[in-house]
Amino acid sequence: MAQSCLDPLPLYRPRDSHVSDLWRLIDEHFGTFQQVYDERFRARYGWQEQVFTLYLSQEKIEPEVVENMRSPEDDN
Repeated sequence: MAQSCLDPLPLYRPRDSHVSDLWRLIDEHFGTFQQVYDERFRARYGWQEQVFTLYLSQEKIEPEVVENMRSPEDDN
């Protein structure tokens, strides 16, 4: 008799992500990951503001453009 397409192959093993090395790493060090992410985001934001200030002072960009770039995209 033919095997159904929905029956798992004998070599298939359901994934148990809680026992994987990656899961344990993230679980144990999530606070560190979060801190690094936050620091990088703040650094990027500071750099972005300096670029805006430079471009505005040299009149290479309009203030309206800067405001549009700063505002969150709620239209999506």
